[in-house]
Amino acid sequence: MPNDALTENQSGSRRFAPLGIIFGLLGLLLFVYFVSRAGVGEIISNIQRLGAGFVLILAVSSTRYIVRALAWTRCV
Repeated sequence: MPNDALTENQSGSRRFAPLGIIFGLLGLLLFVYFVSRAGVGEIISNIQRLGAGFVLILAVSSTRYIVRALAWTRCV
């Protein structure tokens, strides 16, 4: 019986893989659309205008995700 549960679990995760690929591609296409609409040069010039502040913004925003991931790891 444990082998049946393992087989069901593996097939269930494969069932969602095509949906994940579709949403991943849609997200990538949306990203490309917005970058092309804004213009790569405009994005680069704005990042340069921010300077070191851009790195600070990335550090602060990524810290939240790292702390939450560590908290969930400890909870599980």
